[in-house]
Amino acid sequence: MTLLKKIIYKVSFFPLYMVLLMILVLAGCENNPNDLGLTFINPNDTAGSKILDTTIITNSGIRKYINANGSANMLIGNYIASGNLYTAKTLLQYQGITTSYGSGANVVSASLRLKYSKYAFKDTTGTVAFNIYKVNRALNLLSITNDSVQSSDIGTTSLGSYSGNPTTTAAINIPLDNTTMTDWLKYAADSSYAVKNYGLALVPNTGSTTIKGFYSENNLDTLRPYITLVIQTKTSLDTITLRFPSSVSLSNAPVSVIPTSQYFLVQSGVAFRDIMKFSFSSMLPANSIINEAYLQITLNTAQSFITSATSNRIKVDMVTDSSTFAANDEGFYLERLDSITYTVRINQIVQRWNSGTSPNYGLSLKVPTETQNLDNFIFYNSDNPDVSKRPKLRVRYSLREQ
Repeated sequence: MTLLKKIIYKVSFFPLYMVLLMILVLAGCENNPNDLGLTFINPNDTAGSKILDTTIITNSGIRKYINANGSANMLIGNYIASGNLYTAKTLLQYQGITTSYGSGANVVSASLRLKYSKYAFKDTTGTVAFNIYKVNRALNLLSITNDSVQSSDIGTTSLGSYSGNPTTTAAINIPLDNTTMTDWLKYAADSSYAVKNYGLALVPNTGSTTIKGFYSENNLDTLRPYITLVIQTKTSLDTITLRFPSSVSLSNAPVSVIPTSQYFLVQSGVAFRDIMKFSFSSMLPANSIINEAYLQITLNTAQSFITSATSNRIKVDMVTDSSTFAANDEGFYLERLDSITYTVRINQIVQRWNSGTSPNYGLSLKVPTETQNLDNFIFYNSDNPDVSKRPKLRVRYSLREQ
């Protein structure tokens, strides 16, 4: 075979080889309406691609109490917004208390050191005022939520108090009751001691007009809340520092903070989540194959309160239980495209609904950093007069031949 003939043979064979290879790949990737995620669609099964835009939704805001252990902030205070009272208290426990001081040792001076983290909801100039009480029973700070702590779990005799408007991270030293601290030392030395150490509760009082954050144990050593004790023994005057705290903030607000029309709320701390349900199934032909599905919502920046510590994303999960609103956790996030627009591709969820693999109980929207603070997001709802800002589900679908 001459060189020219070899070149012509190779050039003419290559396209045929590639065509055969692509046919094999496409055949192996044929879309199944029950598949999760986008796949290739066999051209023989479809009659073209169509678009469905829908803003027909139902919304229900829910209050979901969460455990905020692990937060960088200990939230304390009261704040009134549109007649609704937000309140936050913090429980504080100390581990690793020395067992060296038993009978004969007495605390002659005790103080709790806090440092303001410069987080406030929403008033940075207001007064934060609180009392410190004993906790009356053993509480697991890793699991408790606001609704699992009863008023009887917290004492009524103040062991210390604070009122002020901190603006810097300078240390705030709050004197504590010496007798209570002496009981802590005796309990550490003898677990059968009658007075137990279940920790402290920092509870806002009526003098508080704002909620402020103080650094928790989840920060640098120099910022954590410490207790310093001066102890008189028979032979010496000792000073020790309790350096191993554990804390949890318990925040609350009435459900009346949830908008009743035009907007919906997603908020950290308490927390508030939104259950969104699109009624799109009746608009799709029975033989539809979902190619793409996008959810879009719009933020009202003027009504929202978002600080730098809060993620700008919103977590989207498929609701799996219509009564408890439990949801799966698959890592869908509404990303902020510009100053007000959020969008996320939720093909897998819509495909499950359309195929009947999963019932359509809706979507759960929450702040992914909802344990950290009280920031909130206000979004336009489906009954808002501004039609362009209403939530939208855009579905691109194809028709499978019968």
